[in-house]
Formats: sequence, structure tokens, C-alpha cells
Amino acid sequence: MDEKKKIGILTFHNAHNYGAVLQAYALKTKLNRMGYKAKIFKLSESLIFARLYRKWQFILIFGMRDILPSRWGKVFHEVGENLYGLREWENQWTAFEKFIGEKLLDGQEKKLTLDDLAKEQCDVYILGSDQIWARELTHGFDPAYFGQFAPGCKKISYAASVPNGSIPEAEQAYFEQALKSLAHISVR
Repeated sequence: MDEKKKIGILTFHNAHNYGAVLQAYALKTKLNRMGYKAKIFKLSESLIFARLYRKWQFILIFGMRDILPSRWGKVFHEVGENLYGLREWENQWTAFEKFIGEKLLDGQEKKLTLDDLAKEQCDVYILGSDQIWARELTHGFDPAYFGQFAPGCKKISYAASVPNGSIPEAEQAYFEQALKSLAHISVR
């Protein structure tokens, strides 16, 4: 019996929004149904992503700008509104975490580095979809999403994008060089 080809997926799977989670789930599910062994890798995420989807973000929305005594009425009102939706927010956060952990990561706990990715020995790595090339989201360009690991392994981009669909002129040389390591490129 032939061994299934192993496909590693690097995408924004951990964002607590339906688009990010469902695109990752759909890609992994489709590849598995096609007979491949697909696995989404949990990368050491950028600081920005960690802050955007932390558990208590909902409470922090009103911010500290209104702490002056002249604004206390507004602060109490906003805190009350935030606390009113807290249980719903916490339930939604917990549901996303459970789905991500069980369905996308198959219980994988460890966050991988570039060195770890090279050791995974996949036949193919799929990078994307989503705005994986948005330096604003990855705290600078993340070399993992440009395939800068495991030399000699086949890597492709899948519906990858940048914000507003354009690459600033100052960054075009970086993209030209970085994308040379990809066997195939698809963008959205």
C-alpha cells in the first residue's frame, strides 16, 4: 500500500473569526479527502495576533483613555456594556479554541519555529490562504510564510495576499527574492 503524501499547511488558523478558521478547515478537509495526509502547523505567532485574539480582549475595548474623573459616567456605562456581553464573548472564545485545537491542530500544542518546520519532512508545504504576506499582521515579514525553511522541499502559495492587493515599491525587491523559493504561486 502506498504511503500517503504528507502536506504541511501554514496559515492564519488561530484567528478567532469564521473566515480564517473555516478556510483552514476547508483546505485541510479537502486535502485529506483527496487522499493526502494534511496537517496544519501551529507556528510561533506574532505578537499582534496574540494580542488580537486573547481571551479578555472584549473587556479591554473601552480602553484607558476615559479614566479621568470627568469621564467616569461614560467609563461605568462602557464597563457595564462590556460585562453584559462578557459571558457570550467567553463562550465564543472557548468554542473557537476548542474547534481550533481539535479540528485544525489535532491536539498539537507546541508552537513551531523555522527549524522545527524543516524537521517535519513534508512532501509539500502549502502557504496560505489569507493575508500571510501582510507585514502589519506578522510583525514584519515572516519567513515561514515565504517558504524560507526546509530547502529542497516543494512549497506553494495558496490564495495568499497582501493588504489592499498591492506591494509597496520599497518591498518589491524583497518579494521578488523571497518568492523564488516557491514552486507555484497562487494569490487572491
